[in-house]
Amino acid sequence: LKLFRDAKRALDGGADELVSLIVKQLNGKDPMSIEWRTGVGALASSSNPAAAAALLALYREPGRTPNEKLSILSGVAAGEGAPAPEWKGTFETALSAAPANPPPGDYAPGGKEPIDANTAATFDPSRSFDPEAAIREASLYALGSSIRKETDTNRRADLETVLWREVKEATTEKAQAMVLEAIGNSGSGTYYSYVKEEFAAGSPQVRAKAV
Repeated sequence: LKLFRDAKRALDGGADELVSLIVKQLNGKDPMSIEWRTGVGALASSSNPAAAAALLALYREPGRTPNEKLSILSGVAAGEGAPAPEWKGTFETALSAAPANPPPGDYAPGGKEPIDANTAATFDPSRSFDPEAAIREASLYALGSSIRKETDTNRRADLETVLWREVKEATTEKAQAMVLEAIGNSGSGTYYSYVKEEFAAGSPQVRAKAV
């Protein structure tokens, strides 16, 4: 925890040289390791634009595994730092790579409960028929958080438009619950009418997310 705080403080203070050092240290690290999670967490929580850009570049790097991508998306969703503007296109790519309304059991074999992409560290690609579905879900949550943290009015509106598309596409209970989770992450009043509607007419699971 002290290492994380020290790294974040230095990044926020403009220590751009630390960004490349962190990225270099992440090379070859297991995404469940303390080193990986500390490095990604520091980049995601910093207000330094160089850290935000580095995190996006890390995600886009060829050969990234689903586990690594989910860990980075989890950092984007949980971190305090404003995301790099280019995340919008990355979110859209991930959201279009898997169905908005997957059939039951689409995440894991044998009809088991879908993998919770909000807890990326638990994701095991060997248990999943479709890693892209888990990445899609994690991207949705990260999209919501990015709306909340985006300070540029135009970029925020663009991100809100992407989430509105997801709202319109969600027809199953699972998809609607995920969209409501993303809306909760966004903290945006833009979706109030939809949340109110789902609270009044949705299933118990959906109503619980709309509260």
